[in-house]
Amino acid sequence: MIKGLLLKDFYNMKKTLWMMLVFLVVMGALFFGQSEVFFGGIAVFVLTMMTVTTMSYDHMAKWDSFAMTMPVTRRQLVAEKYLFLLMMAAAGGILALLLDGVRFFLLTRDAAGVTTSLLTTLLIVSAGILYGSVLLPLVFRFGTEKARLILLLSFLTLFLLGLAAKSLVAVSGIPAETIYTVLDRVIYLLPLVAVIGLILSYLISAHLFSKKEL
Repeated sequence: MIKGLLLKDFYNMKKTLWMMLVFLVVMGALFFGQSEVFFGGIAVFVLTMMTVTTMSYDHMAKWDSFAMTMPVTRRQLVAEKYLFLLMMAAAGGILALLLDGVRFFLLTRDAAGVTTSLLTTLLIVSAGILYGSVLLPLVFRFGTEKARLILLLSFLTLFLLGLAAKSLVAVSGIPAETIYTVLDRVIYLLPLVAVIGLILSYLISAHLFSKKEL
């Protein structure tokens, strides 16, 4: 049944996904030879946002109410969105790796850069999954428009807190090298945090959706 739900979303998003892929190919060409972090971040972010777009389409078509007349559970409906999220994040990572592969053969020929590229892509995909894991429960609770607004305000708050933390660090006199060393070590925990966040996010979304009136 989940396979059928996935196919439904892919059919609905077929034109949009092709447009996004063309957009990403153009972006990759424009930024070819530059930082793979920038393109990888754009690719993963754009494609993971497609999950929210599918939920907007479902809401407009009153799909959830219709789905309840079929042999499908609410948990399956929620699980399918998370599978779609994972597939879109993975697709963004694959696009980033393909661009890095072309760059490797045409420009760098640096074997050491392959390991760095793989690790960087893993971190970017993990960040995309974590972003989706935060967004999906908000969508299930408040709907697509309110969830985007809440997330935007949350990012603004985090940005302001980051600026405040930077000012406090500057006043404290802690060496910048020490902070960068700590951050370099902490960032490698991102894949683990993404996995834990994904599981918790699914459980929260499943609970919220089970209580929702359709």
